[in-house]
Amino acid sequence: MTHFPVSNSNLSATHIGLFLQEKYSLSKDTKCKLIKAGINDTYLVTDNSDKFVFRVYSLNWRSKMEIDEEIKLLNLLKENSISISYPLTDKESNYIQTLGAPEGDRFGVLFTFASGEKQHIIPEETHFQIGQLMARIHKITHNQKLNRIDYSPEVILIDSLNKVSSFLTNDTEEMTFMKSAQSYLYKEFENADISQVRHGVVHLDIWFDNLNITNDNKVTIFDFDFCGNGWLCLDIAYYVLQLHNIEKYEAKYYQPKVDHFLNGYESVTPLTVEEKRLIPMLGVSLYFFYLGVQCQRYENWSNSFLSENYLKRFINGLVKRYYDMYKLGDNQKVTTYHILNGDCLADQLRQTKINQDFIVCRECLIEGNVNADTITDFWTIRAKYFADTYHVSIKEYFSKTVIEMEKLNDIPDNSEVCLWFENDLFCQANMWFVISMLANHPTCKIFRVFPVIENNEDIWKGFGVANTEKLEQAYASKIPFAPDDIELGKNLWTAYQNGDFDKLNKLAKSPSDCFEYLDEVCQAHADRFPLDKSLGRPDQVVKEIIETKSKEFQIVFSEFAEREGMYGFSDVQVKNIYDRHISNQ
Repeated sequence: MTHFPVSNSNLSATHIGLFLQEKYSLSKDTKCKLIKAGINDTYLVTDNSDKFVFRVYSLNWRSKMEIDEEIKLLNLLKENSISISYPLTDKESNYIQTLGAPEGDRFGVLFTFASGEKQHIIPEETHFQIGQLMARIHKITHNQKLNRIDYSPEVILIDSLNKVSSFLTNDTEEMTFMKSAQSYLYKEFENADISQVRHGVVHLDIWFDNLNITNDNKVTIFDFDFCGNGWLCLDIAYYVLQLHNIEKYEAKYYQPKVDHFLNGYESVTPLTVEEKRLIPMLGVSLYFFYLGVQCQRYENWSNSFLSENYLKRFINGLVKRYYDMYKLGDNQKVTTYHILNGDCLADQLRQTKINQDFIVCRECLIEGNVNADTITDFWTIRAKYFADTYHVSIKEYFSKTVIEMEKLNDIPDNSEVCLWFENDLFCQANMWFVISMLANHPTCKIFRVFPVIENNEDIWKGFGVANTEKLEQAYASKIPFAPDDIELGKNLWTAYQNGDFDKLNKLAKSPSDCFEYLDEVCQAHADRFPLDKSLGRPDQVVKEIIETKSKEFQIVFSEFAEREGMYGFSDVQVKNIYDRHISNQ
């Protein structure tokens, strides 16, 4: 009987198990089962307590040379102690097996099993680790090249959309959009400053489905089947894209995780301004690429779900949504960035309809030395202060504070920037510093967002007592900075930084709609450092409360906040003063 030709087959798991027993000298207890059939077929192999993964490549999907190159990359990463699933040789030192399938010879490779499990919802701290792991991979693959595909704009955008066009006609709205987006993205990539974009070997498929995470939070990356050559930020763009999908495009859920991931990455190696600018565009382009893959593999994978209706839903629900979200192409609008006085306000604003482009100021410049000749020296001095005073490691300070604040340097030209700072000294000092940094962005429009205060008793309570409605009202009432206001903010910071109280008090008399209670706040700061070297005003007040009212710290703190709200001190600052006086009794 003549067998009818086939284009694709599922190889028997039982017989693959027997095949691997012989090739890899595994025990007779070895078991094998198919766990995923798709672009390639994946089998779980168990030999008593040992686990492995056997990948069988589809016919003509990857050449032997391409698989050799993948193996070369994995061995390079393994040699550098990167946490990956890596290939294993058989008893004859061969990595690649050839299996005579009905459709023709298929290749197979045995890999180590990645410990842990896939996690669909990953906590923020793990995203930070994943960012670090990706960055360590990129430090190794930077300027490396494989004898595999080059992920050029032609491959990602042009070739991919040609494949999609076999299933979606040109007269549909969706194809019209895709062609328009393709043209826009291609031009953007052509005009990119490639001197500022790192090139090397990329994975191109890092997301939760290709990560295993152990109970003790160790992350292992696997499935390098799409590895090739391209801009390293392609990997970052794909991971960020998938985070949006997983969190269903809810900014209050995805943005903190994106921030942790990027902070983790930059704690290992920095991203350039150009790379950050390209990330949303590269994300959209990877939608093109993977839709192309689905269409390419219709006969032996995607036919169970791929149709014209599927493509329309995918393009409208994911591609166009992502494109519009980042205001690409004809949708380009001015982006508004919100500089916030702390993480608590960020949490509050995530419950509003206000856009979620946040930069959080995690400093307390009312404490410690702030005088430095350069910004590099400034961050070094501040990191040492936090380490000595609050036992915050220098690494943690840079990852949580400096990297966040340096985002100010990356704000695009012509953006709107809203400063959400309260009127107390704590917030004012931080805001003056932020204004000094934003002065390098002359084309940006800067606004001050004041808390909505209805009772005089709440003047110094700021945003903490605001509900969603009041926050949105505050944003709607924002006040634009005129050039004189920005100059005033810069001068206030310089005087504050240099400890020039006379200059501060003179500046405090300057009329400006962007600074309220400036006179009271600057005087309160001067009162901290009396000329006669006596106790400063905060120390005097805390001492008086202890002596006349209570020694219980919570009572002292509440009373101080009630009397001296213009300082904006948290319990940490008041506790430092309190401890000094208690220890002297």
